[in-house]
This record gives sequence, structure tokens and C-alpha cells, in this order.
Amino acid sequence: MTARRQASTTSLSKYARASSPDPNVRSLDFCNAFWGLADGGVDVLFARMRGAARTMDELKGFWKERAQIEEDYAKRLGKLAKLTAGRDEIGELRNSLDTL
Repeated sequence: MTARRQASTTSLSKYARASSPDPNVRSLDFCNAFWGLADGGVDVLFARMRGAARTMDELKGFWKERAQIEEDYAKRLGKLAKLTAGRDEIGELRNSLDTL
């Protein structure tokens, strides 16, 4: 594969090079950072995107599991709230137990 460098229409590097005394100074702008020998920068971007997609799948699974746990917890708390405690008590203790 031959090395290629494409000029960017949004790049400001032409202005930076115009006042630069050294013509060998390479442009460090983002849009031109991914072209060159073997287009290695593009491979780095693709690898990062694949990693990000895996991370999103992991997070999706995590939040689904968390939602299921929360749902089960809410059901169990609902069942617990229906249980009566201290039905033989009277007075203030009875009022306190009723609020639980």
C-alpha cells in the first residue's frame, strides 16, 4: 500500500505551515492524523470503536440484570409489607406496628 496524505477541507494546517520556517514540520491537526503509512490511525479508531461496542453490550447486560434484581426486590418487599406483626398488641405499640 502506498503512503497517501489527503488534504482536508477543514484543516488549518495550511495556515500553520505557511508561517512555519521548517517545511518538514508535520501537521498535528486531528483530521489529518489518520492518513499515512499503512493507514495505522484508522485501525486504531476501528479497534477503539469495537472496544466501545463491547463495553456498551456489557453495560446493557449489567443494567438489565440490575433492573431484574430491583424488580425482584420490590416484589419481595411488597409481600413483606402484607405480613401482619403484633396483631395482639394494643395502644401505641399497635399504632407503631401498623405504620410499618
